[in-house]
Order: sequence, then C-alpha cells, then structure tokens
Amino acid sequence: MPDDEEPRPGRRGLSARGARRRARILDAALDLVARAGAGELSMRAVADAAGVPLGSLTYYFASKEDLIEHALERAGAADAEWVEAVLAASPPRTVRQASRLIAGLVAEAAGPRRAGTVARYELWLQLSRHPRLRHVAARQRAALDELGRRLLAELRAPDPAAAAPLLTAAVDGLALRCVVEGGPSRRRLEEEVAALLAAALSIAGDARPGLSA
Repeated sequence: MPDDEEPRPGRRGLSARGARRRARILDAALDLVARAGAGELSMRAVADAAGVPLGSLTYYFASKEDLIEHALERAGAADAEWVEAVLAASPPRTVRQASRLIAGLVAEAAGPRRAGTVARYELWLQLSRHPRLRHVAARQRAALDELGRRLLAELRAPDPAAAAPLLTAAVDGLALRCVVEGGPSRRRLEEEVAALLAAALSIAGDARPGLSA
C-alpha cells in the first residue's frame, strides 16, 4: 500500500484526502474519454492524466471495468443533480414552460456541458462490451424516467409513468443529435420538444404504446 494511502476502499472507507484523489481520478477519466474517446481509456492513460502513480489508481479501482463503472456513475450523478436543480429552480406548470425548460437542458448538454455529455454517451456504449455493468445504465435511466414522470405529472398527463420512458428516451436522442450535428436553432428545438410533450401527454393510462394488429 502506498505510504500516503488509507486502508483499501470498502473496508474502513476513505479519508477526505482519499476521496478527493479518487474523485480527481474519475474526473480525469471522464475528461480523457471526452477528449480522445473511450478507445483511449486505459489504466495507465488515466493515471497519467490524473497525475498519480499507476499503483494509486489500482488501489482505488481494481480493473478498467471497475473504473468505467464508477466513472459512469459519477457522470450520471452529476447530470441528475443538474437536472434536479433546474427543475427545482423553475418547475414548469404549462407545456410551453416545459418545452422551454427541456430545450434549455438539451442546448446546455450539447453546449457548455458537451464534454460531460460526450463522455457519458461514450461510456454507455462501452456497456455493450461489459454486460456486468448494464445495471449502472438501468439505474441512471430509471432516475431520468422518474424526473420525466414528475414533470408529466405536473402537466397532468393521463399516465405519467407510462409516458415518461418514451419522453426521456426521445429527449436523450435529441441531445445526442445536437451533440453530433450541432443542433437546430433554440426556437426549433423548443418546437420539437413541444411535439414530444404533446405525444407524451396523449398516452392514456389504458393505452400503452405498442404495435397495432
């Protein structure tokens, strides 16, 4: 064990110093993925980016898969906290307000927060090669769906729980398109979100989406 380290995480927990170093490593991993892609993610590359010895990195994360898991959890937690804060600051009461709010989130995800968004999408794709970690994506999806459910409940949707997964998946796809293509104008973005909301609000409790006969 390095002289300046505490007992391995999971036994007695981390000191404040250890928690800061662990967070710095995860942030370095996310920054590396955002800049160079998940293909460049390796234990050595992350250690170099974080400015720590390789032994310190493997002290906190036993494998690359372990690192991916915790980096994705950190990215997802940051996104959820951000969306929660925006919703709490300006809870939408009308479809127009909700359209503006969601369009603003998408624009920020593809703009000022682009690096974090790219890193999250890159790591999500890695889960296709790491089936053991898919529970991380499922947990994050469930958290986003819950935010969508609460928003649709405020708008008096007939069945917020049924409509929320469709809305969040569509908004996620819209954000991905904006990251890749640059996105439409803010006005056009609001119009597209309004159309998504109208579709979500039309889903009745006894008419869940499916294929017609």
